[in-house]
Formats: sequence, C-alpha cells, structure tokens
Amino acid sequence: LYCRSQAVEPGSRQRDASEPRVTRNNLSTLVTDSILSVTPNTDTPRRRVGQSNMTDAAHARGARDPSDARVLLTGFPGFLGSALLPRLIARGDGPVACLVQPQYVDRARERASELLNDDSVDGPDGNPSDTTSSQIQVYEGDITEPDLGLGSVRASLESVAERYHLAAVYDLAVEQSVGEAVNVRGTEHVLEFAREADIDRLHYVSTCYVSGRYEGVFTERHLREGQSFNNYYE
Repeated sequence: LYCRSQAVEPGSRQRDASEPRVTRNNLSTLVTDSILSVTPNTDTPRRRVGQSNMTDAAHARGARDPSDARVLLTGFPGFLGSALLPRLIARGDGPVACLVQPQYVDRARERASELLNDDSVDGPDGNPSDTTSSQIQVYEGDITEPDLGLGSVRASLESVAERYHLAAVYDLAVEQSVGEAVNVRGTEHVLEFAREADIDRLHYVSTCYVSGRYEGVFTERHLREGQSFNNYYE
C-alpha cells in the first residue's frame, strides 16, 4: 500500500471517472471493502515468513471450542469498527472479541445488540443474525495500558488467531500527550500483545497522514524522509 502526496491548489484536482465518489453514506463501506479485500478468510493454518511449522499456540488453537473468539477487534463501537464487525461475522470469522474501554462497554453491548437484530446481518451459514448472538463478545480493556488492561481475563483470549486494530484518536486537533498515549503507545501495546499471544495475523488500520508534507510517492519503505507535519495527529 502507498499514498501519493503533492501540493495541489484547492479545487484543482479532477476526480478520475473510475474512482468511487466518497460520501458520508458510503465511506464505511469503501474502507471495510479495502480491509477485507486483503484479508482472505481461510481455515488453512498460516505460516509466518521463515517459519517451517506451526507454533504450539497455533496447534492449540486448531482444537478450539466453537464459542472461543477467533478474532480480537479494537475500535468498536466506533464508526469503522461497527461497519467491519458484522461483515467479519457474515463471512464466518466469528466469534469476535471486542476490546472496549470501560466507559463505552454499555454502548458497545447496545450496538452489538442492534447489529445482531439487523436483518441485513447474516451468520456464517447465511441464516438471520439472531443465530449469531454468541458471535460478539465484549471485553473491558484499554490499549493505553500494558497487557491492554485485560488482567486475568487475557487467558480467555488464547484462541484468538487474528487481530484488527482500529482504535485510535482521529482528531486532527488532538493534544500531543493524548495522541502519543493512544496512537503511539497504544499501538505499541497492541503489537506487544500480538507478539506475546503469538497471533497469526495482525491487521493495522492507519491513516494516510504518515507522509506529512512529503511530495511524491510515499511507500511502505519510507518513514522518516525529513518531511514536516501540520499537527500532532500526523
């Protein structure tokens, strides 16, 4: 994945006819489409690069209980998390464990109930969503805390093989301390959790702003190119 950044006069860019027009109504669909398009659903054991055999943890997950969470999701009940969650369930990736801050747990449970009662949300077998009531599991935690604030509950997530990290502060005017705690340290804690839990696949949803004011093509091989930024969020 890469983004192209260059100085453009306001209103001067012409939209290519092949590009989908982004609106408030279809933004979540476009984003979740892009996420799922690179995350194939398969029960075939995945191997890390340079790894000849599955790890002990991966072997243990192979004989998991059907009620054990397969996916851990942050960012629910936020905008993108709420759009991605039902689609993960619909394609058979559930149960999904959602890491939610304490102050949002009640809202998360309400949102989960709304999603499961939505006629447009089907279970992995194509049946109506009321059959997926066990597919959403809410866990109280916080990415700004070591071990994601899970404590002893972490042991119940040993079955997790994939992790979607969407939780972040998306405010361009965010204070440096808050942005650092959530977007930087929080992501570090997520990476530590994934490494220690031996998760097979981590999907990190970030933004285009890593390129700052850099002009030209900015790829995954670029990070610090002397570019300047407009705010602490970037």
